[in-house]
Amino acid sequence: MGSSPHQPRDVRERFGALYDDLCTIATAMLRTRRGEIVPTELVHEAFVALQREERVRAAQHRSRLGGKPDSVFKACFGAACRDVLADRTRRRNAKKRGGDVDHKAASSSITFAGTGPVEAAVINDALAALERFDPLAARIVEQRVFAEMSIAECAEALAVSASTVDRHWRFAKAWLIRRIT
Repeated sequence: MGSSPHQPRDVRERFGALYDDLCTIATAMLRTRRGEIVPTELVHEAFVALQREERVRAAQHRSRLGGKPDSVFKACFGAACRDVLADRTRRRNAKKRGGDVDHKAASSSITFAGTGPVEAAVINDALAALERFDPLAARIVEQRVFAEMSIAECAEALAVSASTVDRHWRFAKAWLIRRIT
């Protein structure tokens, strides 16, 4: 059977054990989004995406979660939430361009340090650009913004010093603010 069946079960077990924390992460991400999605729906969509990704990674012996601390799981979950929100924004915008639009107003923004509300798709695209430029900084942003992890938690999850996290965090904030404003 290999390691593939074990990884999804590990994701399910951790999901159950961390459910309250994951709901808190989703709720924080949705503070500025009105009516588009409720936190439990985001939690479950992100879980399905995370489980699917981990199943593929485990089959390739590249698991991001196997044997890692809960802080890594939360960071990966936060990134999955960001992806779900960005995908929803893209789908909604595609409907608008195609004329099949529901005219109810729905905010698709995320509040990012120093910017106010920013479209989720814009942040997603900016993070993708940052990842190409500085992968560590992008991971730190995902952990700090989307998983609401402290500098110390990020340092533990990434196996680097807190000063390294702080330095990359300050750089990433400035870089992203310049890019999205």
